[in-house]
Amino acid sequence: MGSLIGDYYQMALAIPCPFLITMGAILLDYESARSKALIKAARATQAAGSYMSHFQPDLQDRKRDWDMVLRAFDNGRNVVQMYHQIVLLSRIEDVSRTEHAVRAVWRARGFDLAKDVYLQHQAFVASMPCTLSPALQKDLQLFGRAGTKTADNAVMTSPLIAEWKGTATPVMTLFGRRGQIMTFDLFDNTGGNYNFAVAALSGSGKSVFVNEMAFRYLGTGTKVWIIDVGRSYRNLSELLDGEFIEFSDERTNTICLNPFSMVVDINNDMEMLLPLVAQMASPRGPLDNYAYSALAAAIKRVWDQKEKAATITDVYDLLRTGRLSDEGEMERDLSRLATSLEPYTKYGIYASYFEGEANIEFRKNLVVLELEELKAKKDLQAVVMQLMMYRITQEMYLDRSKRKLVIIDEAWDLMGSGSSANFIEAGYRRARKYGGAFGTITQSVDDYYKNEATRAAITNADWLFLLRQKPESIDRLGKEGKLHVDEWMKRQLSSVSTEHGHYSEIYVHGPMGSGVGRLILDPFSMLLYSTRAEDYQAIKTLADQGIPVTEAIETIIERRGAA
Repeated sequence: MGSLIGDYYQMALAIPCPFLITMGAILLDYESARSKALIKAARATQAAGSYMSHFQPDLQDRKRDWDMVLRAFDNGRNVVQMYHQIVLLSRIEDVSRTEHAVRAVWRARGFDLAKDVYLQHQAFVASMPCTLSPALQKDLQLFGRAGTKTADNAVMTSPLIAEWKGTATPVMTLFGRRGQIMTFDLFDNTGGNYNFAVAALSGSGKSVFVNEMAFRYLGTGTKVWIIDVGRSYRNLSELLDGEFIEFSDERTNTICLNPFSMVVDINNDMEMLLPLVAQMASPRGPLDNYAYSALAAAIKRVWDQKEKAATITDVYDLLRTGRLSDEGEMERDLSRLATSLEPYTKYGIYASYFEGEANIEFRKNLVVLELEELKAKKDLQAVVMQLMMYRITQEMYLDRSKRKLVIIDEAWDLMGSGSSANFIEAGYRRARKYGGAFGTITQSVDDYYKNEATRAAITNADWLFLLRQKPESIDRLGKEGKLHVDEWMKRQLSSVSTEHGHYSEIYVHGPMGSGVGRLILDPFSMLLYSTRAEDYQAIKTLADQGIPVTEAIETIIERRGAA
């Protein structure tokens, strides 16, 4: 029955116009209906055993049908008189095409439709709600429009069919393959967190989808941070007068990210501050219990002495002495910890990022943090990314009434390993308390299982958005237990596709339901969000001439339209 509104996988079997499917069921008196069924069943049995049954095979079918009706009565069920019909709302010039299309859709499911030629008024009234009165029932029976079916038939062929409609709040708008408008809001989830994960192959439209998500949430008054590598969101930032922060190399860097300057309450903030410093000390793997405890003690002692004026250098100087207190014994492991922290101190190559008072501020509702220049320094990049998350969570404390959304693009490459997983879990857990959501984006589901940090990101995300995927990635989802992937689900995920210039299909899986929706955008938005080299360069060329982004995009659309 679900395929009567269009086949889910074959786009050729689709209904090309608005339509209304109606089923009418007329309840019959049990005793009189049973008596009539007994008589008709007897006649059908007699006819099926006659000589004429050799020439009329349908007599056997009639006997089987009436035997089934009698079994329904024996089981305490009734029969009903029932009809199905479909009303098409089409333009006159398209009538023939839409009629053939609908016939093909229903024929593929074993239904033969008959066109109403002279009874349109009766049929139209019968398709409307609240019109199946006793008078209309008698009229339909008189014209033979209602056939006898069991109550089970009525249940199984009821047109209670539709695609998933999404959630109640229409922040994001997608369209189902068969025309259903699908809306959802991350913050509609009342039974869990608001975090999300996006996975898609390169070129399948994930940047376009996330750009649109950021734009929509900005429209609702949400504060949005985007941590990115590759400047995929620069045009959006310029259009909306956002804050675009670029990290440069050590020679020209003016941004200070001293984590001690960001601490509000050392006892509460230690949950995120400790994994952050541990990431500096051990970027390739987690520290052992002793080193973790020693680092926590060193941080606390430095804070007690200098509070917000402390730096990583102070922790380094304390650990280098080999003692956590004046009475303690000399321990070589502390000196090793100090050596690991040296790059982030005033003696190290990253001194400009961590010496002094933190000066990064988020004044606008859209903040884009571009880490492209740090790509060659993976250890520093992972630390900076975590510092940004730490600073953002600090910002979340200020106003619980305002929603916050943090988007991390190319997450597996940014998050690093080491103690990142603990940091991610702490940040995600805190975000929900303050009306915040974290979202991560990767090119494949497999990327989420490359290290503990990305595994923590997908484990703590209640929403999952999947664009076009490789078959092996779909299998991985089932094996890792993120989704229950049976054959139907596998076929559904494998069918997700992208038609460049038209739409991107997205499988939305959330705590409140799931379904495939299409993101359909206007030409302006598609060009604004595009990360294709020719589109990005065309906009950049005009922007470098002093032309605003809006005018640049409109100019390019006009040129391409004329061409």
